[in-house]
Amino acid sequence: MLNRYYYSCTHKTLSGVFSKDCVGYQVQHRTSDSDLWTVKDVTSNRFSFPSYNPDQLYIFQVRSKLNSLCASTKLWSDWSSAVTWGRNSTKNMNASGETFISAISIGSSLIFILILILVMLIRTDRIWVILVPQLPNPKKNFEDLYNMYNGNFQEWTGVSKEVVESFKHNYTEPLCIVSEDPECIGVDA
Repeated sequence: MLNRYYYSCTHKTLSGVFSKDCVGYQVQHRTSDSDLWTVKDVTSNRFSFPSYNPDQLYIFQVRSKLNSLCASTKLWSDWSSAVTWGRNSTKNMNASGETFISAISIGSSLIFILILILVMLIRTDRIWVILVPQLPNPKKNFEDLYNMYNGNFQEWTGVSKEVVESFKHNYTEPLCIVSEDPECIGVDA
């Protein structure tokens, strides 16, 4: 379906060398689906075509030559580099679909790899010991001493009970009451 829109294109002219009435232009355009160019002769630096399909991608090129008012030549300049305008809905839909599919596949791959790494970390005892170290248990090292002295390590160290008792402090002190004598008058009074 061809919608009717007005499209205008402006291109640069040679400034200062020739008047704008001396230069003629040709504009060729085509859609991205077609290999057939449509060529239009234009007398100014504006080109318009009254209808276009907004879902198509158009390609434009311009060339120029001096017209018969200022010179007699049949040679045209080279075509300008191609300029694209519009959009190609089929390419955009495919590109957005491919982008969506690639984003989903990359995201699911990353989630799968993270879950795999997590399972490997939990299952590997060495890494588990590094991450959550166990507290050392001296029971195996001191088991013979414990059995020999029935759990009394003070006896094993060779310190007598009197020495141990001397290290225990007696924190009770006799009560001392301090009060002010009402009959005592200071020198300042």
